[in-house]
Amino acid sequence: MPTIQESIELVSGYHPTESSPADEAVMAAVQHLKTALGNVSQIADGIRPVLKTLVRAAVLIPGEWSSVLQSLRDALDCPDLPWLHRAFLLKLLPEMLNDGSDAPRNCVEVCELLLRWATPSGETEDGRDGTQCSGTQEQRVALTALFSLPEAYFATIVQCCVSRLPPSLPMCLSLLTNQHAPNPLKLAFERWIVEAEASSLHGDCVAVIKKTLQEKYSGFGSLFCKDACAALIASEGLKC
Repeated sequence: MPTIQESIELVSGYHPTESSPADEAVMAAVQHLKTALGNVSQIADGIRPVLKTLVRAAVLIPGEWSSVLQSLRDALDCPDLPWLHRAFLLKLLPEMLNDGSDAPRNCVEVCELLLRWATPSGETEDGRDGTQCSGTQEQRVALTALFSLPEAYFATIVQCCVSRLPPSLPMCLSLLTNQHAPNPLKLAFERWIVEAEASSLHGDCVAVIKKTLQEKYSGFGSLFCKDACAALIASEGLKC
């Protein structure tokens, strides 16, 4: 059995090509690291290289992506994981999307995991006490990681939030009221409001989110104006 360091070096030295997929030794090393991560207390301070190597493996070996994410999810939930290492892992999660595949499911899973740790209060759907990260470094790190995602993923963040309304309303408001929330994310929320008002879904929640967005986003209203102008032109209200 190779040591953890030997497995790290083997995976780190792997460079995939179309004609040379990961061999048995590399796959065995990845499995070794996933198994090692299941015993956080035994790895101790050597956990960070393991985390970085597993994320790299997920990016380079698509077939390992879901399995690695589950291992990372389990590590986050482990009570033996010191908060500094948990914060390190939360900051590392966006790199799981560096595989260039743009797989929608991958994006959803990463966003949902970060949102889960950014939940401000109450209890999450899977039963994890949301108050354990409320107001803590973990919550702030999870939010920062979300905000660091490319703009192309902001619509997914919004959909992950609103798909659980009304229970997820505090989560939506937590994002919108954060002083570091990027304007493109707020614009994605506005785009959802336009669609939600047209479909009359979650009326009370939409009203609260809209009011918050009006207060926190100076650019609010641009999409409503665009839709109004388009509707006016479509109805031939404007004549040349």
